[in-house]
Amino acid sequence: MYKHKMNLICFLAAVFFFAPAIASAAGNISLRVEGQDRTFVDVGLSLPESCDVADSSTTTLRTFSGDKAICALEQAKRAGLLDAYQVTDWGFGYSLDSINDAANTPDWSRLWTIRVNNVSAPTGIDGVSLAPGDELLLAYGPWPLEPLETRLSSSTAILGESSMIDAYAWNDIGNQFEKFIATTTFRLGGEFFEAATGTLSWTPAATGTIEVYAEAPGKARSRRLSLTVIEAVASSTPDAQATGTPPVHDPVNNSAPGGGGTVITHQTIDVAKAVNFLISNQLPDGSISGDRVVSDWSALAFKAAGTSANLGAKDALKNFLLADNPGTKTTDYERRAMALMALGVNPYTAGTDYIGKITSVFDGRQIGDVAYFNDDIFGLLLLYAAGYSNADEIVVKTVGFTLSNQQANGSWGGVDLTAAAVQILVQAKSQAGLTQELESRISETLLKAKTYLRDSQSNTGQIGDNSMSTSWAIQAINALGESPMDWENNYHNPDDFLASKQSADGGLEETTLPNNIRLWSTAYAITAATGKTWSALLMNFSRPASPSNGASVSASSSAETPAIATTTGSMATTTSDETATTTVSSVKTEATTSTALIEAPTEPIAAVGAVQPAVKGIKLAYATAPQIGGAEQEQAPDQAQDEKVSIPALSEDKSTSVPVDETPSQSSKNYLKYIFFLSGAVVLVLGIYLIFSKRGKTS
Repeated sequence: MYKHKMNLICFLAAVFFFAPAIASAAGNISLRVEGQDRTFVDVGLSLPESCDVADSSTTTLRTFSGDKAICALEQAKRAGLLDAYQVTDWGFGYSLDSINDAANTPDWSRLWTIRVNNVSAPTGIDGVSLAPGDELLLAYGPWPLEPLETRLSSSTAILGESSMIDAYAWNDIGNQFEKFIATTTFRLGGEFFEAATGTLSWTPAATGTIEVYAEAPGKARSRRLSLTVIEAVASSTPDAQATGTPPVHDPVNNSAPGGGGTVITHQTIDVAKAVNFLISNQLPDGSISGDRVVSDWSALAFKAAGTSANLGAKDALKNFLLADNPGTKTTDYERRAMALMALGVNPYTAGTDYIGKITSVFDGRQIGDVAYFNDDIFGLLLLYAAGYSNADEIVVKTVGFTLSNQQANGSWGGVDLTAAAVQILVQAKSQAGLTQELESRISETLLKAKTYLRDSQSNTGQIGDNSMSTSWAIQAINALGESPMDWENNYHNPDDFLASKQSADGGLEETTLPNNIRLWSTAYAITAATGKTWSALLMNFSRPASPSNGASVSASSSAETPAIATTTGSMATTTSDETATTTVSSVKTEATTSTALIEAPTEPIAAVGAVQPAVKGIKLAYATAPQIGGAEQEQAPDQAQDEKVSIPALSEDKSTSVPVDETPSQSSKNYLKYIFFLSGAVVLVLGIYLIFSKRGKTS
């Protein structure tokens, strides 16, 4: 009897202690469904808390935890991404019998295979667990159907010049991609090309952006990549007085009509080499060089680079970011949230409610410290990606605050923050809920900002003080719907400048500079070179049903909250060394669906404490390496720049985010966890008491 009591106590304690872990939400994953002759689905998917599925032999529904692969399939069907699917319960697991019109053959010569992060699943689809950021591949064909991967020599090809495209195949024994040397069919746009050894030398005949993927017998189709073809040469006759060295000179046309015309070929950085430079500095804990700030920006670079970034490196980095403390400032949380969202992790349920950290420092007018606006810019970026819109007061007011802080010269104190503001205002303008007057004002603001960036370009193509500011400027150019090719000064464009800064080891900047500066610059340059804006890199997530920290502030709500100084950076952009704190009062929430009218102040606000907005983001000089954790270091005001905290799809995959059913807030989940743990402790104490009382009676 005594033993039975103890067994019961141990069981109850285990239930109380481990139930919180069992009940945790699944998060966001990437789902790709490859049929025999076409791709059915390739999206970012938010998983539900649970799902109900019936197998082919019964109509009885069985409930599964939301982290199971079968729930991803069910969620895709609910979202209308799939017409139908069928599974069968064999007693030891569910087999995936069919998706849409592709069904397992009676002799199993063709069947559906299940892989997570390319690794073949050892169980049925009901037993496959998914973690935030995982990539679930369901492919139809002959077993084992190892997936292919397409690798480009560059994400940009030059018109009339050959580009190399390689196929790699997953090796189930070594669990890694290896060069594929068998017959491969490459699809480039609407054309098919066959390569006998898995390598294609291709010369584009027209400009534009096309999709590229590879197929081979017995292999799963590779994920689609984007390849941009640009003009090969620009014929011109440089002025004899012009300064600067053109990117690449081809003397072929030196005797062209008109006398002395020089052909200039523009360049871009080698993204694959740049990514390898970051990976070569990855430590066993998953961080990049032990620097959390560099690690955050590297996550965005990995997302932008797509399959050029090794999956193992991305997974290791994601694990580090989930376990690491990003810091205590608002921009620390913003930067980390950008990194996690780029890797497919829900910012509401990533151990810390990062969106709650942002909304909790909204004071009814702006986010964080009123003397700075980098925290507002990056806060807006994250809010738009986290289910907020122009119908929310926190968005309404913060957009107005950002507009009011543009200076007379069109900048926000420097190239970096100006480029960041351009990206966010373009996004705000694209959202519903703006009055015609405000939309017109944003357009005027963007035009002034564009003029400022143009005026900041040198005759080497550089915009701002260095490669970091140039990288951010390129992202602003892309956000404006333009190309760096259009921004030429003395025959050099911004891409040319970045390419000129890439060293032989793939990293940006001279090898004599501190390594962390080079890593930071490289991470920024990768994102810029791929042509992606921050909003394009961030996976979108739905807002929880119960807003965290009471911060689901709508256009009809009132709020009074605090301000906290933040850090962000360009060269190593940061804010001031001091942290301003005010008392946080409760945030009053009121649900509404009415259209928000953003009231943008027409005059810049007087900064509290006479701190000028021009120095809201202070950039580190090249001579100073960024400190671990993004410690702020103040430089001269003329070096004011802004840090970039940044991520539509899982990179080249062009994924879209599918909303899930509303889930409980993270705060309520934490509350339940505390109850479980407290109950477990009580049970254990009771058990210890019974043990000693029993011993006392028997002694």
